[in-house]
Amino acid sequence: MNQEKERIDEVYLYDQLDNLEEKQLDNIIQLASIICDTPIALISMLDDKEQWFKARKGLNVEKTTRQDAFCQYTIAAPDEVLIIEDTLKDERFVKNPMVVDSPKVRSYLGAPLKTKKGLVLGTICVKDTKPRNFSNKQIAALQYLSKIIIDYFDGKKLVAIQQKEIKRKIIQLQKITDQAPGVIYQAVKKRMKKRISSLLVMVLVVYILR
Repeated sequence: MNQEKERIDEVYLYDQLDNLEEKQLDNIIQLASIICDTPIALISMLDDKEQWFKARKGLNVEKTTRQDAFCQYTIAAPDEVLIIEDTLKDERFVKNPMVVDSPKVRSYLGAPLKTKKGLVLGTICVKDTKPRNFSNKQIAALQYLSKIIIDYFDGKKLVAIQQKEIKRKIIQLQKITDQAPGVIYQAVKKRMKKRISSLLVMVLVVYILR
């Protein structure tokens, strides 16, 4: 399977686990915002066309196109954080709508959300409206939070798999239960035939011996 297709399939799989923004994810981005001292913090997912936010702080939009997504650059480097100290000095972002227009992002720090398969779903990132030099501790903290998010997603994925298996077994049990009366009837009928046959043989023997 093409790796990008596999990555996108994985994105949709994880995204289906919770279609609504959740309190746990909101708490994580609040923490990221505090640690990095930024007004904006996001958890994003990225497919082949767009980027959408599972949790957001300091940003009103719910999604952007993929070509405008900062986190698109993390896919090719799943083991690295993306650090942009000044967007106006980086040709990749000079014309980005979030740089040119509101919220006028000037600095960015993003850690990839990498699954156990090594596929990047998106990022946890922070943004500021002024140029920034992020400290090593802030970078390490964001990487640690990215692992917490993946562990959270994996936990929900495991629960979803278990619920699906339980549902499958319930349906299977229901089918067995629905078939049980007929199966029992056939078994009883077969046993009665054997008893009747045995009884007839005994009667015939007694008759002959008279």
